[in-house]
Parts: sequence; structure tokens; C-alpha cells
Amino acid sequence: MNRSASLLLVGSFLTCSRLAMAAGPVVSITSPLPNAAVGDAVAVACSVQSTFTLSTPTAQLTGGAVQPLTVSSAGFSGTLDASSLPIGPLTLTVNVTDSVSQTGSATVSLVHDHPPVLTVGTPDGVLGRPDVRLQAQCADADMYGCASLSVSIGAAVLASTTDPVLDTTVSLVAYAGQAVTLTFTATDTQGMTTSLTRSAYVDTNPTLTEVAVGDGPILDFDATRILFAKDTNLVLRPRSGGADMTLATGIVRGNFVGDPYLTSHAYLTSHGAIWAGGELRDDTISANAITPDGNSELAAKGDYAAWLLAGDAGATFYWRNIATDSTSALASNLNLANNDLQIAANGDAVFSIVVFNSASSVDQQKVILSRDGGAPLVIPSAFPRFIGGQTDGVNVIYQQFLAGGTYGGTALYSSGTEIQLPACASLQPGIYAVSGGWTAFESCASVTAPRVVYTRSPGGTIAQASVFNADTVLDALDDTGTVVYHANGSRYVGAAGGGVPATFSDNTLGRVVALDGHWYEVVGQALLLYAPTDAGAGVGGSLEDGASVPGDSGSGDGGASSSSDASSQASDGQSTASDASPQADGQGAVSDASSQSADAGSRGMSGSDATIDAGMNPDAGAGTGTTDGPADHPSGSSGGGGCAAGGRRSNTGAGIAMLMAIACGSLVRRRTRLRAR
Repeated sequence: MNRSASLLLVGSFLTCSRLAMAAGPVVSITSPLPNAAVGDAVAVACSVQSTFTLSTPTAQLTGGAVQPLTVSSAGFSGTLDASSLPIGPLTLTVNVTDSVSQTGSATVSLVHDHPPVLTVGTPDGVLGRPDVRLQAQCADADMYGCASLSVSIGAAVLASTTDPVLDTTVSLVAYAGQAVTLTFTATDTQGMTTSLTRSAYVDTNPTLTEVAVGDGPILDFDATRILFAKDTNLVLRPRSGGADMTLATGIVRGNFVGDPYLTSHAYLTSHGAIWAGGELRDDTISANAITPDGNSELAAKGDYAAWLLAGDAGATFYWRNIATDSTSALASNLNLANNDLQIAANGDAVFSIVVFNSASSVDQQKVILSRDGGAPLVIPSAFPRFIGGQTDGVNVIYQQFLAGGTYGGTALYSSGTEIQLPACASLQPGIYAVSGGWTAFESCASVTAPRVVYTRSPGGTIAQASVFNADTVLDALDDTGTVVYHANGSRYVGAAGGGVPATFSDNTLGRVVALDGHWYEVVGQALLLYAPTDAGAGVGGSLEDGASVPGDSGSGDGGASSSSDASSQASDGQSTASDASPQADGQGAVSDASSQSADAGSRGMSGSDATIDAGMNPDAGAGTGTTDGPADHPSGSSGGGGCAAGGRRSNTGAGIAMLMAIACGSLVRRRTRLRAR
């Protein structure tokens, strides 16, 4: 071959290469897949190969409008509207043009379908003992009707049917003592599905008797009624029978009941009920300004209610006497510290605010007390920061922190005096409660010793209530000093002085509430009464009709105790207390409270408390402090405190819980605390 022929051959190869590279764009539809069932919103994804730049690609469904797709490095994507197209087969076509006017396209066959409509009759929060009735219905009006219904827990299928109605009872004994999620799924003949979930609990304890059931999670109860959330409705039901009363519709259910303890915006009262958005008083429903959206707090008990409404200039504190149908705004321009508003049966209310201290130039958290609708007071404390207050109308209990955010201990404000309770060094705040002048709290003998439950009597006697050599968590306290606590996965009833406890249950489901001399467990939709059939040993339960089961009532000041002097408080707790006394700079003066109610002493309060004027933020006044507790227990402050964020409030109708922790100088809720009913 001569030189010219060789050049000609090479040129031919080059020409062929150019022609191959200049082919039009190649489009591939990666989603949806061929013959897939699609709804009214069709998500489209494509890949493309092209030598030249591309113009805006388009997509079209049979009979539908041409819609542009978005171009990215991964290809094309977009969502097509098929809502106006008929149910049945259709074709998706994607077109694209490159910069030299070459086109590429791809098509895929699809099925336009609507998912079936699923209705679940099994209530949220259903309790299995251990059987649960599963009820669901599938409806599908188009040509691709219902194919099946199923109910599962995780990957385990509990029940299934090819009928459009499922109604069967299954045993959940394999899940005894657990909280589980039931997933109901309806499937049509094209594989389109609709799923709904229901929370469920399984409790087979013979010591607990079911005495009331709601059609959804119970938010509050008393001796004659239950208040529960049914889907988006708030419902009042008489416990002895009778017609339900729907109090509110269209509620944002998650704001009334999220996890089993989050019920902070609906309560029963002596005249009806109060909730975020309204009130039932003597059979008449009226609206209120309380909102269940984090911009307000609500607490109610018996004849009284209180709430905090946020505004541009700060929150306003309202106090309501339901018996007299009167409401007062007691303070305004408040900078709230935590969602921890709480009210006692006598109308005393406590909550936390943030105060800027001019001496230390730092924000401080303070517990505010309003006695029976009186002017709010700043509780005097030896610590600069304290939150999480709760009151039974006799005492106030709260948690203390140093200026840097380190946990300093738990204190009781009683008869105008701050009493330091025994604390666990280097441990985060424990759970505590007050009821009828009694106090219950968690403490330990040393850093390595297990956390145990103690009680303090109205007379000041401290005694250990739990008896296990394992970490013990307080669940509830009644006004006789009897406690319910849990250890090693089971609940027990114990009293001051310890002794052999009675078994409450073999799990820790739900929340425990003391009411009118009885113990109850609220778990999902069910109200259970603690009524053990054999309480010969330890602390007994009582029947709801008033007949007692044999056992130690736990009342009185029994149990040995010893006390330590206030000088045993940690020095770092005292050294930072000096910044608590100056008045807040430019945020309102702290006035003397000597003109307050003359019966303050008998109510566990003192006329020396600092007051806050309506419209002003308070600063702390220094108070007296003592240490009260066993001599072998460290008191005062503890070390530790890591960096964390977050926290949530849990406030459940009859009880309140707060998770608290310390992080980088800010207060972050982490462990649960109880509110006595």
C-alpha cells in the first residue's frame, strides 16, 4: 500500500469516529419501572448519554400536559401531575434535544392507580391482656380493588386476609411487658398500599385490674371520668357508663399525646375540663387563648388552672379559679426557662424563668411560686440557677445548678427555708415528687453505690424506701409516704423504712398515679387499678371501692434517719451563691414580700420570699439553707456536666415528667421527674 492510500484509510477511520460520536442523545428511564403502578404524583428519573449539550428535557403522560424536567449531573428528574388522568394504563414519554438539533426519547408503560382507603378500628394505645382485637377495612372504588389486609409487628405478621374486612382477635403474649407498634396495611391488585400504625401495650399482671377504657390514649382521669384523645377529637367519658362528650375536634393530636407521657394540654377539672383552645365548665364549652404549639403552657387540678402565654415582650402568667369562674393575669414580660408549669390542688403554681443577673452578666434560671393566685415570688436559693419546681401546696421541690451549669443537688423549700436533700456526687438529677407534705427522691451512698429511693416525712424524717442493691427509679408518691418504684425491670410498692416491698407489676409500662388512696397505672387507652389478690407481705394495695388489702400503709414517720449540718454543703455551691442576691439590672425590682399572706408559714412558705411585679422579670434573693438527710450521704454540688443539646418535656394529665441534663453551661432536660397528682 502506498503512502497516499494509507492516509486515505486513516482519514476514513477518523471520519467514522466523528460520525459515531455525533449520534443523538440516548435516554433511559430509570424510574418508574415498566408496568409499575403510579399515583397522582409520578416521580420521574432518567439518565442520558449525549455528545453535545442538551436543551431542557420534557416528559408527558398519555393525555397529559408536557412538563419540563430538571437537569443535573445525574440526569433528568421531576414530578408529573396525573390527577386529571383516568385510572388505567398509560404511557410515559421523555424527550430531549441536543445543541445540534438531534433528539432522543424513551417510553415506559405504567398503570395509573389510587391506593386503597384503609380504616382502622383498633384504637391507638390499645392494651393487650394479652389478647387484642384487630379491626380494619379496605375500600377501593376503582378497577384495581382491594387484594389483602394485614397486621404486623415488625416483620412478624399477626393476621392477614384477602377479604376487604379484617376483624380478629390475636394473642400478644409473646410481647408481654412490652410496648409495640401495630402496622395495618391494605394492598390493592396493582400492589398499591396504604399503611397506618397503632401503638399497643401488653400487660398480663394479675395485680392490675382494668377499670376504664378509652377509644384512644387517656390524658387524664378522676374517680368518675376519663379524658382521652380519639384521632383528632378530645373526648370526655363517664367511668360508670353514659354518653361520651366530644369536647374538641380537629385537634393536632401530636400536641396532646405523642409518647405515652406527653399530655400537656388537656386536663379534667372540678367543673369539667380545660385544654388548649377551650374549656368545659358546667356543661358549657367556651374558647380560650391557650395554644398547643409550644408557645403556651397549661396546668390544671381541681378548682384551679394556670397557663403561660408567650408574646413579643415575653410570657404572661394567668391564674384561674374555676369554682368562681375568674381569671387573673398575675405577671407579664417573663422570659420562660423550661416547660415546667405545675399547679397544686390548692391553687399554688410553680414555673421557671430566666433572669439576667447584672453582677455576674449571665442568665440564671429561677423557680417562681404563686400562692393561691397571689403575686408570683422568686424562691430564694443558695444556688444561682434552679429549675424543675413542683409543689403539693405545702412544699416546693426543685433542682439546683452552679453558675456554670453543673448539677448542685435537689432542694426542698419548706416553711420559708431551703433544705438541701442528699445528692449523688457526679450524678445527674434524679427523679423526685411531693405529695401531702411528703417528699420522695433518689440518692446514693457514694458514686459507685446504686441509686435508691428515699422519702422525707412532713416532720423531716428521711428514710430509705427501696431495698434493692440495684439502681432504683421513682415512679410515684402518695400523700401517706408510700412510693412506687422500679428496679430490674419490675415495679414495686414500698414505704418509708423499706421492708419487703409488694410487687406492683413485672414491667414498667405506662405511668403510675396515686388518687384517693388507690394506685393506678395509665397505659395507652386503659386505666388499671392496682389491686393485688395476695398482699400478705410488704406494702399492700387497696380496692377501688375502699376495701383495703392487708399490708403496711407506709404512713407516719417510721424509719431511722440522721441529719447533717448545712456546713457540709459543697464549697463550690456556696462560693457561687453570691451572685444570686443582686437585683436584676433594668428588669424590675425585687420587692420584699413581708406584706404577703399571713398564712404563708402554715402553707410551707415564708413572708421573706422575694416578689416579682407584673410586667417585670425577677432576680433572686439569697435565702436560708439547711442540709437534711442521712450523715453518710454527700450533699451539695457534684462534678460532671458534658456538652449535649436538646431535651423534652413530658407532662401527662395526672403526672408530669421532665428529662434533664447539664450541657456546656445550659440546662438540658434528660431524666424524668414526677408531678404528684
